[in-house]
Amino acid sequence: MASVDGNISLALLADECGLSITGFNRAFVLSTGLTPHQWLLEHRVQKAMGLLRGSTMPVDEVAAACGFVDKRHFVRVFTRTVGTNPRAWQRAIKH
Repeated sequence: MASVDGNISLALLADECGLSITGFNRAFVLSTGLTPHQWLLEHRVQKAMGLLRGSTMPVDEVAAACGFVDKRHFVRVFTRTVGTNPRAWQRAIKH
């Protein structure tokens, strides 16, 4: 969780667990129901929701703080996950 906004190596995680990358992926899906990438994106969106809830940070700054490549990627993933874009979600929770 401490590195959810950074670049996390799947090979390093697998090695830390004493597994191959394939074995790590299988075990991760069995444990969480998500692939490591899906899990990471969901946690980045959760972090972004916390930032949007408590600040007026521009969307591009929220995207960068949560480890998204750019604003477009963040908005696309957030919208797919939450069902609305980040600014609309932020306005809705403040009213």
